[in-house]
Amino acid sequence: LEEVKVFTVRVDSQPPSTVFSAQSTVYSSGVLVVSSSTPMVFASSDPMVGLVSSGVGSTFVQIDTAPFSAVPGTLLLAQEGPHSVQFYSRDNAGNSEVVQSTLVIVDMTPPAMTVTFSPEAMILPSGNVFIATGTLIGLSATDAVAGLSALEYRVDASSAAAPFQGFASPFTLPGGTHVLDLRSRDAVGNVRVTTIAPLTVQGALPDSSPIPESPGGTLPDGTILTSSNPPATSTGPAISPDAPRVSSIALTPS
Repeated sequence: LEEVKVFTVRVDSQPPSTVFSAQSTVYSSGVLVVSSSTPMVFASSDPMVGLVSSGVGSTFVQIDTAPFSAVPGTLLLAQEGPHSVQFYSRDNAGNSEVVQSTLVIVDMTPPAMTVTFSPEAMILPSGNVFIATGTLIGLSATDAVAGLSALEYRVDASSAAAPFQGFASPFTLPGGTHVLDLRSRDAVGNVRVTTIAPLTVQGALPDSSPIPESPGGTLPDGTILTSSNPPATSTGPAISPDAPRVSSIALTPS
């Protein structure tokens, strides 16, 4: 007779568990907000029960109505807007955990910025900006999803690496022609940089009453200049008394 062989069989009946996390602490109405470069992490573990654990086999994720697919543990979402994220893990013995779900908002839009001038500036269709000596320049920014994190500016930067400074209150510029760089950042890291150039400061602007005309024009970086004043029909020659005057410019992407 063959020698009796004895072996032990351990049964793994416990499913794994998965914990979802993201490198973001920003919430909008209770929903997690991430950027398109924020890694979403699915950390799975298979518990040891009675000295038995077969180990995690795979983690599966479903985004919105797409089919479940295996992920290596991290995931990026490249489509802006709200998304439903469902996930579960399966161990090497075939035990699957109950599907979990969460909501995530992907924010890929940097804050919108507005520049104000007091008194009004002359904005030509070419994008050239003229202000009088002593004009106060103000900045504001809004971000409807992640929220504003920083609003900064710099004047006549010597290089692209020159530092920005945080905007705290309206400021003035000395006479001459300047380059004004503006930068805004939201709470998940979306950044927008806009340059207003040339920005010319001179003793006084030509006398005229404010003209309710949209200046139009495009800045060198592609930003569309948009006045809050309604459009009229004439643009007037460069720096003429009839050139359009505005107290604010909304800086919007082209």
